[in-house]
Amino acid sequence: MQQFRDEREDREAQAAVLAELAEAGVTVVEHPRWDSPVQSLDQLSTEANPITVESHMSCPGHAAYLAEVWTDVDEDEQVDTNDDEDDGSVLAWEAIYVCTDPVANGHITEQASRRSAASERTEADIEAERQERRNVLANNKAWRSAESVRREWLAKFLERKSAPKDAQRFIYAAITHGDFELTKAMQDGHVFGAELLGIEMDSSGYGINRQPLIDTLNNAIEARAQVMALALVLGAYESQTGVHCWRSAREATRRYMSALASWGYVLSDVENLAAGESGN
Repeated sequence: MQQFRDEREDREAQAAVLAELAEAGVTVVEHPRWDSPVQSLDQLSTEANPITVESHMSCPGHAAYLAEVWTDVDEDEQVDTNDDEDDGSVLAWEAIYVCTDPVANGHITEQASRRSAASERTEADIEAERQERRNVLANNKAWRSAESVRREWLAKFLERKSAPKDAQRFIYAAITHGDFELTKAMQDGHVFGAELLGIEMDSSGYGINRQPLIDTLNNAIEARAQVMALALVLGAYESQTGVHCWRSAREATRRYMSALASWGYVLSDVENLAAGESGN
């Protein structure tokens, strides 16, 4: 269901960009293949000057295609996606302006030398690269959908009054391994772990104020205190997850995902990759 919601938002974002292009009278084309004559404007120039969108509007080959790109967000709107592509950025649909036939329209292109080198590759090599790129995009989207579901499950799971079976062993393993995720969370004030517990943390000029978390722990019965300890460890691991996890299954991430699965969370295909299991 989360994937369906994400896909609906994705379609709406594409539709908004297409509406702007239609209003401006810009022809929309498919994403160009490597051997297509279509060339983005930032790769073109005249004898005197680079070509801009404004200067190219009168060209018969003026067009655009939609592409999903990383774009900066305002600091007030920024969210921590934990993606490894670009901190402080989000994926958004943008119009990439092109010329459909730069040679016929008298533009100077930088593509000729690259095309010569590319022609030495076989069609099988090219298709393999395309398929790999499609897999990366599909798994990245699947991971972001799974992340929303997983974090909702974690918050609900940690409402329990007592820790699940093997929780103490999991905590001991995290402490013994001294994983980066745990040491960083301890240094940063366990902000995400507190969020999973529904505890608001505020910051001052000296960093995160841990007192709300400490007060909650002091007032908790022993069984609930064990749940809180587990929440801080789980929050430490979860805060450092991202699309990089499915590409390279680190030992710490495998332990984390396997623990969630043992406590009833159903791993999706892309999460199985992060857990070191085979998947799509």
